[in-house]
Amino acid sequence: MNLRSYRNALVVSATLALGLWIGEAEAVLSRTTLQTQFEETGSTIELARRRRFSLGSRSSRYRVGGFRRGGTCLAEGSEVTPLSPPLLTEELEAEDDLPVDVTTADRPVFFVHVPELEAPTPAQFTLQNEAGTEELANITFELSGEDGVVGLQPADLSQELVIGDIYYWQMAVQCSADSPDENPVVSGWITVAENVDSAEGSNYDQAIALVEAGIWQDAVTLLAQARLEATDVEASTVADEDWQAVMEGVGLTDFADAPIVEIMAE
Repeated sequence: MNLRSYRNALVVSATLALGLWIGEAEAVLSRTTLQTQFEETGSTIELARRRRFSLGSRSSRYRVGGFRRGGTCLAEGSEVTPLSPPLLTEELEAEDDLPVDVTTADRPVFFVHVPELEAPTPAQFTLQNEAGTEELANITFELSGEDGVVGLQPADLSQELVIGDIYYWQMAVQCSADSPDENPVVSGWITVAENVDSAEGSNYDQAIALVEAGIWQDAVTLLAQARLEATDVEASTVADEDWQAVMEGVGLTDFADAPIVEIMAE
């Protein structure tokens, strides 16, 4: 090998070695930064693991007429939105179908994201059987007007929910008593499943087990209650992170940073 070839080989070798060293250093720095981030917040969940889950398969049902997300008491472009993950293509029976969310609770909590309202505003919630021939609940309550997620838990039902049956719910924000056709109305379907064995571990671990079993309604209830009940900064940070990870993981990224306004039992 002549001197020029030998010198070129040394340059290539040194360049490769430097590149490998920089890559390793960046990886270590990234891992260290990530680890420090979660240690400072009290969370023991690695970011990569927080993204590796999927919502169990759900069925779907048609959307009942009268569905309106916008209304006269909402800012332009704002919508009232049920907190339910979007259906996958293979779950859709028709293009405009809604998912049938699953709960094991005899008194489930129904969650809706409500944008900022001009003032405290009355709302109405109804729960019916699948055929729409029996009404199990008809509740009027007041929204505070704050932007965020609101949960409503019917305290009394005219009859017990039956495992395996499907129920239809609606919530109407009563922006205008004079023009009810312009009021926002959102809706969804829910079915009751048998109780499952509780997962061990943190709220996050339990929520992911529920999500992967397809029991969305119980998972979001667990996470929302954890955020409301957090008593210190560390617990609040972890609860917020858990909520964010799950919302992003099931396709509800728009609500990952949404505050929990309240859960009402009416």
